[in-house]
Amino acid sequence: MGPELAGLHVRAASAQGLDHGVDERLGDRAGSGCMPGGPAALPGVTVKRELADYQQRGVQLGARLLIVQETQVPQLLRQSIGFFRGVVMRDADQDEQARALDLAHGPAADLDARFGHPLYNCAHAGHSAEGSRRSRDRVQGMATASTMITLAPTGAETVKADAPALPVTLEELVKTAKAAQAAGAALIHVHIRDEKYEPTLDLGRLKETVAALREETDLIVQLSTGGAVTDPYEDRLRVLDALPDSCSLTCGTVNFGHDVFMNPWPFMVELYQKTQELEVVPEFELFDLGHIAALHRLLDEYGLPYGGKIHCDLVMGVPGGMPGDARTLVAAVQALPEGASWSATGIGRTTLPVMLAALSVGGHLRVGMEDTLTYAKGEPVRDNLQLVERAAKLATLAQRPPMPIEEARAMLAVKERRPGKVGPVHGSRRSGQGP
Repeated sequence: MGPELAGLHVRAASAQGLDHGVDERLGDRAGSGCMPGGPAALPGVTVKRELADYQQRGVQLGARLLIVQETQVPQLLRQSIGFFRGVVMRDADQDEQARALDLAHGPAADLDARFGHPLYNCAHAGHSAEGSRRSRDRVQGMATASTMITLAPTGAETVKADAPALPVTLEELVKTAKAAQAAGAALIHVHIRDEKYEPTLDLGRLKETVAALREETDLIVQLSTGGAVTDPYEDRLRVLDALPDSCSLTCGTVNFGHDVFMNPWPFMVELYQKTQELEVVPEFELFDLGHIAALHRLLDEYGLPYGGKIHCDLVMGVPGGMPGDARTLVAAVQALPEGASWSATGIGRTTLPVMLAALSVGGHLRVGMEDTLTYAKGEPVRDNLQLVERAAKLATLAQRPPMPIEEARAMLAVKERRPGKVGPVHGSRRSGQGP
């Protein structure tokens, strides 16, 4: 054992030896690790009773690794994280591996290397070290060295009188987009307004908006197919005729405050098939964990999206949807399709918690006045640029700076539609997909 854990050691001859009794004892450090069965250990207390209790509750003891997660934070976590390691019950070969690792790494060693080792990964009893590694990798998902920042500048809910900086004209939208690109944004999620500043899905206005954004910026142009909660399905489907680079595709119905945002299965399928036909990359909007199950079903029955890449946006904190906290975000990421990239959106006061949680596990960010009008407690948002700049600063602080636009285009595999540009040709279907 390393010097930082002197006196803390539990040995087990093997899983087979458990039948003949266990003589493992903790050293002199009280409450210093996870114990099978619950409470922190006292000095000199054997673990035989706890193991027996654990077996009575039907838990199988793995032959290779047993680290039991403690539901309460152990006392040792109050010390430096560099000195923490769960109590490990292992066979003699694994014990030698751990000793070698301790000799190679002191307390100040690279934590990623230490905790990346199978013997340092906490798992439920009966899980293998390989299973622990897969679980860790699943949470991290398609982690990248940079962060794609999406701007959602307008939305369909806020009125101009309540937020004077809200871009509602084409001129305001283009000006906002140019500033966001300069600050580090790579994608813009667009809702448009009519001459009275009311939400609209007018196809002529949508085409004009897409053309102007492509002319004035290099941003990936994503149109919302959600519109307002009152928009009919046929108008929402028609959005794709404006041929954006990307579009939102919400994977299920959700209570949206006092309203209901309708996305029944037949509409999802029709919208998805139209994205494949017109070679528009969908961003799967997920407001709840059940939406992730619907996404798996959609992919299983109708194949991969155009370009072959799966990108999702976890929309968190909507009243009626999943809460905007780290625990829910991790659960959602674990359930995503294998290899999917993802962004996270925190609505209202969940903006910062969701942003920080997403950055910590390899996700991308969506920010903007569609999602929040408050910058800090008691401080309204100045404009969309303020939100993009904060996201860019936090991403840089997390050692994952804003993703260049061309890198984002490659990650999403969008079709090149910018005037005078030629891009790669991507496939839109896979063999064996549904009708």
